Amino acid sequence: MRILIVEDSDAEAFLIETLFRNTDTFAGELVHVADVADARTQIRNGNFDIAFIDHFLGTETGTSVIRSAGGRKCRTPMILMSGLGTEDVEAEALDAGAVDFLDKETLSPELLNRTVKFALRNHGQALQAKANELYHREAAAQARISSDEKSNFLANISHEFRTPLNAIIGFSEAIRERIFGDIHGPGADRYNDYIEDIHHSSQHLLKLIDDLLDLSRIETTGIVIELEEISLHDVIDDVVLMTLMQASEKNIAIEYDIPRTLPSFSADSRLLAQVLINLLANGIKFTPPGGRINVSARAEARRLTITVEDNGYGIAEADIARATESYFLAHQKGGSPKIGAGLGLSVSKSIMETHLGGLSIRNGDEGGTKVSVWLPTNLETLNHRPS
Repeated sequence: MRILIVEDSDAEAFLIETLFRNTDTFAGELVHVADVADARTQIRNGNFDIAFIDHFLGTETGTSVIRSAGGRKCRTPMILMSGLGTEDVEAEALDAGAVDFLDKETLSPELLNRTVKFALRNHGQALQAKANELYHREAAAQARISSDEKSNFLANISHEFRTPLNAIIGFSEAIRERIFGDIHGPGADRYNDYIEDIHHSSQHLLKLIDDLLDLSRIETTGIVIELEEISLHDVIDDVVLMTLMQASEKNIAIEYDIPRTLPSFSADSRLLAQVLINLLANGIKFTPPGGRINVSARAEARRLTITVEDNGYGIAEADIARATESYFLAHQKGGSPKIGAGLGLSVSKSIMETHLGGLSIRNGDEGGTKVSVWLPTNLETLNHRPS
C-alpha cells in the first residue's frame, strides 16, 4: 500500500508517519509531499492508494486540492486533516469530495488504521457504483439507439417490400380471374395450382409486412387513437366482409350474433377493426376446412368484451402465456409450430391496451382457441379525466 501525506509542516508529517508505523498491521510505503502542485500531480496520476491532506497548505487549503483532483470521482480516496476540528471545516471537506475528515488532536495508530480500511472499502464501493451507473446508462443509450435503428430499418424495408409485392398480388389476381383469357394446354391445371400458391403466399407476405410496420410504429411513436362513437355491428359487418373470401376458400363458417342492446361506446374504429381482422385471420388460418368461427359480444360493468372463438387446433397450454409476445411462435396442440412471425397478437394487444383495455387467450372447452378483447365503454370520459 502506498500512502501519500500532503503536509507543509515537516514536524507534523513526521508525527503522522510515526503513528502509521506504530500500527501493528501497517506494511506499506509512506511518502511525504509538501509542494501542493506536486501533490496534485501525484493524486491525479493515481500513484497512491490513499492520500491524507492537511487543511492549511500555505496559501491554499486541502479542500481546494481535493476539489481540483475530482473529489470522490478521483481514483485515490482523499482524507482531510485539520487541527481546528470544527464542523464547518468537516462539512467543507466532505462537500469537496473527501471520503473522511480527521481531527489532528485525536490521531492515533488505531484511528489511522480504521480510517484507511474504511476509506478504501467505501471509496471502492462508490467507484464501482459509479461505474455500474455509467455502464447501465450507456447500455440504456445503446439499447435506445438499437431500438430506433431496428424500428427505422423495419419501416424502410417494409415500405420497399410493399411496392413489388402489390404488383405480384395484382398480377396473380388478374391471372386467377382469367381477365385476359383462360390458361390452356396440358399443364393448365398445374399452372392454376401455382397461381393459387403465388396469390396465397403474397397475401401472407403482405400481412406480415403490415404487422412489421405496425410494430415499428408502436415501438417508435406508440399508438395514437382517434376516438369516435361507433357501432359494433357496423365494425363487425365490415370485418366479416373483409375476411369472408378467405373463410369461404376453406369452407369455414363465420357466425356472429351481436345484441342490439349493447351500449354505444367510443373507440378508434380503424384500429378496432384491425384487431378483429387479426383475430379472424388467425382463426381461419388455424381451423381445418369445414370448421366454424363464432364472434360474440357482451357489456357488463361499463366494459365491452368481444370474443372470437374457433373450433380449430388450439394452442399448446405451455405457450398460451407467451402467445402475445412479439416474434413468439406458439405451437398447436400436438406440437406443430404455427406459421407466421408472431406479430399479429402482439400488435392487437398493444392496440387494446392503448384503449385502456386488454386481450386474453385461452383454449376453448371443446377445442380451438378463444380470444377476448375488451375496452371501457366510457373511454371518452377516461381519456379526458383530470391529471
